[in-house]
Amino acid sequence: MTDQILNDILEIMDLDTFKIYITGILPFFILSLLTYFLLTSPSKNRISNKLFAFFLILNTIEISGNFTPIFLGSNNKLIVFSNSLFYLQFPVFYLYVQSICYSDFYLKSKHLFHAIPFITGNIILLPNFYLADPSELIYLIGNYKILLEIKLNYILLHLTIICYLVVIFKLLSNFRKSYFENYSNNEISIYKWLFQLTIVLSIEQLAALLKNISDFLNMNKSYEILLILMGLIVLLITSWYVIKALKYPEIFIGIPSSLQKTKPLEAIRIIEKNANIFSQLEVYMEKNEPFLDSNLTLEKLAFSFNIKPKELSVLINYKKGSHFFDFINEYRIKKAKKILSDPKKNDKTILEVLYEVGFNSKSSFNTAFKKHTNLTPTEFKKANSL
Repeated sequence: MTDQILNDILEIMDLDTFKIYITGILPFFILSLLTYFLLTSPSKNRISNKLFAFFLILNTIEISGNFTPIFLGSNNKLIVFSNSLFYLQFPVFYLYVQSICYSDFYLKSKHLFHAIPFITGNIILLPNFYLADPSELIYLIGNYKILLEIKLNYILLHLTIICYLVVIFKLLSNFRKSYFENYSNNEISIYKWLFQLTIVLSIEQLAALLKNISDFLNMNKSYEILLILMGLIVLLITSWYVIKALKYPEIFIGIPSSLQKTKPLEAIRIIEKNANIFSQLEVYMEKNEPFLDSNLTLEKLAFSFNIKPKELSVLINYKKGSHFFDFINEYRIKKAKKILSDPKKNDKTILEVLYEVGFNSKSSFNTAFKKHTNLTPTEFKKANSL
């Protein structure tokens, strides 16, 4: 069996084919190992890990499409079905992004509707592929470029991917806004990771679209180059995820999905109801300095005034014209300026100051400081030590 497989490989192998196989085999093994790791490692993000593992499995199947005909032999119907699994990649990735962004996410029966494109694509293929005679199927696969069913499938697949990418970017944008309205820490590493990953996946799908166009236009050299490029992109994405998982094991922190922007009419009612709260809040901030807690949230602060987090968020937006994140940072920067301009505390380093006032990274401190003072912390310290 093994000898026959090797002989088949050697018979069809030329330099260009070898390049395509290698760029497929390397990501295949890395994706397989990472999938195994996600499915077997204990984690508090079990749903997220399983969804991402499923996404990686689908990617593995797609990548292996370059060389699986060697192993599947003449089982053309199975090859056709494995290709149709591409429809599930981005629905699964969308559910993965949801599960990471929102801590209260769990799978529901309604999520099965995401399989509609997959089912539709297979229904289109049913008459002339799944129900076809083996000899007829061989002819159809050999002449797939002229078949209406295949063209419809490619169009449906790319439209599905585009729609999901748009929805995912919208989801990430809403997540970012909700986070800044409820948390005082801007180190949302998961947002940066998912946004960057979605960008890279978008580039990969653009390459896939160009690859398929090249294939149907019989631009064979361009097709082979783009096929290799896609393999390299997938290898890059997979390696990147491994590095992230090793370097930032606690990267995934979600927020409740119930945290949503308030409608205008509701905001007016909240402002009228809590007209005196904001002045109390300002006194409380100056006296008790809750902003020194780097993990301060809107919920924690609202609890101190016995009002709902949403109501406090509306008051801050109305009175200050900013969200919770900027409101808290204003007090932190004010405190930092006081420390940096105090001659008695001149021995304190910038790093010591930023931790003392509630920041947890130098980059976020520098960004906020310059936003509020038009100076870096170092420049401000020098200017006030003269």
